Amino acid sequence: MEFILEFRKKCPQIAKEELKPFVNRFCEKRGIRKVSKLRIGKIIRYLKDKGEFEWRQE
Repeated sequence: MEFILEFRKKCPQIAKEELKPFVNRFCEKRGIRKVSKLRIGKIIRYLKDKGEFEWRQE
């Protein structure tokens, strides 16, 4: 979750589909299970609801 938060702070316009390859590499390097796009979306919503960052503007 911390990786997604930091990545979205650096690149706030990135969508969950675009973020997934970066999350996959992060997980592979640490030997942990990959995360689905659905889970990434839920994490983004959770962080947004906590006020960590705003929704991207389209």
